[in-house]
Amino acid sequence: MGIISRLQDILKSRMAYITADKTCDKSSLRDAVRRSFANWKVFKKECANSYIYVTKEYYLFRGYYKNISVVVEKGKVVRAYKHETKHGFGVNSTPKFDSKILGRKSKKDELQQELEEKRPLTTSEIKELKTLDEIYVFTKRLRWVSSRSNYLSFEVNKEGLVAEAGYSPRDCVDACFRGYNISSITPLK
Repeated sequence: MGIISRLQDILKSRMAYITADKTCDKSSLRDAVRRSFANWKVFKKECANSYIYVTKEYYLFRGYYKNISVVVEKGKVVRAYKHETKHGFGVNSTPKFDSKILGRKSKKDELQQELEEKRPLTTSEIKELKTLDEIYVFTKRLRWVSSRSNYLSFEVNKEGLVAEAGYSPRDCVDACFRGYNISSITPLK
């Protein structure tokens, strides 16, 4: 009973998370994307199509994750920064993982945690980045991806804007997600 009421609360708070099994309800996905796109149009107008969004990518078996902060001004990507962080645990390092869970850190873990690199992206790297308009085009096409051979996912943040949209092949293990995982979207001031 508690889980059901929690799920209802999540849905009422305008957060949507759709993950598809082999019998994906494509109409629910389409409707969720439409609602999110309507929220995007309002946000885009309010911020004059100038905003910053941050994407996340995790590489569990490689031992790090990266965030990319993308600056969009008047509908064009103008700057971006990459933050790579070694998280200090991998497949063969269960004690390190346990120490993270239990809150105990060794000196080595603390040093690895400090190995965060923040660097501006090059012009050619920036050209590969997408605006939220382009991400929504991808998101609208998501319903055409096969749910028999892929896990589909779509999630919005509390403002109703896209937070995750993409798919993962069912037989893949690490770094398989094809799409966008956006941790924050803020107006450019």
